[in-house]
Amino acid sequence: MPNTVLKAATRAKVYVGTWADTTASALKHRGDRGQGAVEYVGIIILVGVIIAAVVGSGAGAAIANGLVTQITKIVGGG
Repeated sequence: MPNTVLKAATRAKVYVGTWADTTASALKHRGDRGQGAVEYVGIIILVGVIIAAVVGSGAGAAIANGLVTQITKIVGGG
């Protein structure tokens, strides 16, 4: 292996190791550990419910037809 490849690999390992140590240290000092993951899951569920409501109500087709109509007006087709 060329010398430059070994140097690059070593630097990458040092950077990743330093990042991992810094991240682990920051997570240990947080007072609200785990709260972020719960919040993300809640947001994902909320977005899923909203998408399901839009798809289930048929509003998606109405929105799509409205957008197509307006784009057709702007472009000047049909």
